[in-house]
Formats: sequence, structure tokens, C-alpha cells
Amino acid sequence: MLWLILTLFIGFGAGLLLRGRVKLPTGTITLISICLLLFFLGMEIGSDKELISNLPTMGLTSLIVSVGGILGSSVLAKVLSIIIQRNKARKAQNSAGNGKEAIR
Repeated sequence: MLWLILTLFIGFGAGLLLRGRVKLPTGTITLISICLLLFFLGMEIGSDKELISNLPTMGLTSLIVSVGGILGSSVLAKVLSIIIQRNKARKAQNSAGNGKEAIR
């Protein structure tokens, strides 16, 4: 676990040192890495006979937890978006009333 944290900090330091000098396709590299991780995770799950045999009983519970997590995250994101938009509108309204330009 420590090597994971050290790797993160080394990458952070390299990013700071090379900022502006080297342009890497980090989005593409990240996407490929995630796809590889998911592929190997699928291989591991597919090769586990006990897990596959218990899949019907675990499947419904997993589906409920997954859907609940997605719905909960979506609702919270929408609520926070509404709150942020209202705060921006209030600030713009207050700035306009004082003769000041709105801060973005």
C-alpha cells in the first residue's frame, strides 16, 4: 500500500517539474489503464468458480446497491447544482444592485 502512495507522490512531483515542458496524452493513458484494470478484474471474477456459483443470489443485492448508489449520487449532484446556481444568481443580483460587476 505504501508503494501506491509513493507512486502517486512521485507522479505528482514529476507533473510539477515537467509542467509546460512535456505534453502527455494523459486522458488516453488513463482510459487505457482503466480498461486494462477492468479487463483483468473481469478475468479474475470469471475464473472464480465459487463466485460464479453464488452470482444469482448476490446479483440482486449488487443490483440494488449499485442502482441506489447511482440514484443517490445523481440526486445529490442535482441538488448541489441547484444550490450553486442560486448562489451565483444571488451574487450577480447583489453585485448588479451595488453597481459592481458580477464576479464569476
